[in-house]
Amino acid sequence: MNKNPCRLILLVALLSFIIVFISASCKTAPIETPELETIASETTSAETTSEVTAPTAEEPNIIAEHTVQSGDTLGQMAKNYYGSDSQPYWELIYEANKDIIKDASLIYPGQVIKIPELPEELKN
Repeated sequence: MNKNPCRLILLVALLSFIIVFISASCKTAPIETPELETIASETTSAETTSEVTAPTAEEPNIIAEHTVQSGDTLGQMAKNYYGSDSQPYWELIYEANKDIIKDASLIYPGQVIKIPELPEELKN
């Protein structure tokens, strides 16, 4: 068998590179997941309250609270509470809940969403 030291060095270097590459690609960034209480509190029926809170200078008057169920969307909530699922309506709900909703397309079962009063400019 012909032993060539250059081939052996290249093979070792290539294997070292592959090992480093694979180990680096296995490291992943942390995945954002909803809290365990949120997952555990998933229920099958919509829960709302009609308690009205006093508005502040920064916050609109809250007409209801909606507990998110699996499959809910902000558009569906807007349609349910305002009669329209178009952007100005679901965006109103999103803006009132930015403290718990980071992305309007990502809401999780168990989240309690405040439903703000419809402003005059959106009333028909």
